[in-house]
Amino acid sequence: MAIFLFSPSKEIRFGKFDSCRFIRTFYETKRNGVVSGYIRTVLYVLFPLLTGSFLKRVKRLRPFTIPLFNQLENMIMCVILPLTVLVSVARYSLSELMGGLAAMAMALLAVGGCFLFSTGISFLAGFGRERTVGVVLNSSFMNVGHLGLPLVYALLGTEYLLPASFYAVAVAVLNLVMGVYMLSSLSNGGKHPLNYFIGFPPLLALLFAMVFVGAGATLPEEVWGFFDDYLAGPFFLLMLLFAGYCLELVSPTKYKEELLLIGVARFLFSPAITIFAMMMMDLSFTHDLSPKPSLLLSIMPPAAFNLLLAHTYKSERDLYGAAVMFLTLFSLFFLLPLLFFL
Repeated sequence: MAIFLFSPSKEIRFGKFDSCRFIRTFYETKRNGVVSGYIRTVLYVLFPLLTGSFLKRVKRLRPFTIPLFNQLENMIMCVILPLTVLVSVARYSLSELMGGLAAMAMALLAVGGCFLFSTGISFLAGFGRERTVGVVLNSSFMNVGHLGLPLVYALLGTEYLLPASFYAVAVAVLNLVMGVYMLSSLSNGGKHPLNYFIGFPPLLALLFAMVFVGAGATLPEEVWGFFDDYLAGPFFLLMLLFAGYCLELVSPTKYKEELLLIGVARFLFSPAITIFAMMMMDLSFTHDLSPKPSLLLSIMPPAAFNLLLAHTYKSERDLYGAAVMFLTLFSLFFLLPLLFFL
């Protein structure tokens, strides 16, 4: 779950926050180096995606790649995601989480608005249950961890990472819970979706982390510092590599109506709701920290985690792959450069 891999650590606005050292090391941008930082971020995201997709299609390598990526899938679901969720949430105290309420509120409103919008349009369009779930998940949940937070760092700077991380936490938690619930309900064979929650390690890790924080405990800095320095980067690459392996090469015309709806939700409806939320909360775009990163994150393409879930539950993977691939390319090479250079 692309989720908290770039969670900044303690420094800036709420006392003891110091931005994530992994980001600072890898995405170090010097004065007037925003463009190079943006390009490096784009390449860092696309390279493992394209590599995974390439490895899947080399027939001579399949005796090696099939068992290798099966093991990688198990590792992601049983080790990488649970550990990432646990460390990323449990590093914050309850008061620190409360301090990010403005960014969290904008995230919840954007996700909720896109969820209702895409559900209603999908119902009117008669997409069917499975395809509707795919449209709703890709419309509602944006790529905040794999792409969003690195771009906040590259384009806005370290001081905006703190509110951006709280925005990412809110989106990622909902993506995990709603994604598992909706996709398991399609394929549960009569079982209650709760059975899938109980057996889904990342969600168990999330519940444990919330109890941990609620009890007034936080992880020692040495623990999450080690995670940021030595584990976040490799975990990030492995997840994107597997997401690329899951991609199916399909023509965008096969899902042109679905992709159009997802694109409208992600790139128009989501930022419109975010701007409306800023106005309702009387936030200043120039003086407050939350608005700029929240608006940037609101126009991120669909989350790669949706593709991982679709692969796990074997649900219309072509649609998820098309949404992630084509809308990510549109966002990176057209939308964001256009907004940045205007």
